[in-house]
Order: sequence, then C-alpha cells, then structure tokens
Amino acid sequence: MLEGLTNEEKALAEQIINNMRGERQITTSTHVSSPSVTAIAKGDRFLKSAIRRQRKVLESLDLVANLSVTSRYTYDREQATNLIDLIEERVACIKVLFERGVARQEKKAEKLVSTPQLSNEEE
Repeated sequence: MLEGLTNEEKALAEQIINNMRGERQITTSTHVSSPSVTAIAKGDRFLKSAIRRQRKVLESLDLVANLSVTSRYTYDREQATNLIDLIEERVACIKVLFERGVARQEKKAEKLVSTPQLSNEEE
C-alpha cells in the first residue's frame, strides 16, 4: 500500500492508519439493559460479522490506496476525486442506516423499560 513513498511518508502513513484502526475497532459492549437470549445471540452474530466485514473493508481500502502510487498508475485530479467521493457517499449512507438502527433499538428499549411490570399479586 505504501509503495512509492519515502520512508518518512511511509512511517507517517502507517502511524495514521494504525491510529485510525485502533480508534475504530468494533467494541464488544452492548447497551441492552436486560438482554434476552435472542438479543445476546443477535449481538454475537453482529460482532462476528462486523469484525470480519470491517477487516475486509479495511483491506479493500488499502488496495484502493495503492492506486495513489504514481509510479504504477496515472490518474488526474478528477478521477481521484470521483473515487474518493463515491467511497465517502457510501460511508455516509452506511452512517445513516446505523443511526436509524440505533434509534429504533433505543426506542424499543425505552418501551420495554417504561412498560409496567405486573407483580404476582396483580396477576
């Protein structure tokens, strides 16, 4: 990925990439107040898939970054901008989808918390 860069540029790029990866790792914390068995299974399935897919995306982005090496490829500013814009647009769509999903889950969790529980005496 870092072919064609000076040693100083490579070191800086690697540092930036490692920092970004460290900050963006999928966490295993869940925010479900009292998770059911199904919620735990769904959470585990999400984590397994998310970790695997995140790794694939990062590897693919590394391959896209390889396209920036001018000793191997020729491109103009418009081509580079179009490529980056498409990636950024897709990431923006994914952010919206996750924000909606989180909002739905939070709303569902609020309903569960606000629903009065019947005690044995009331049943």
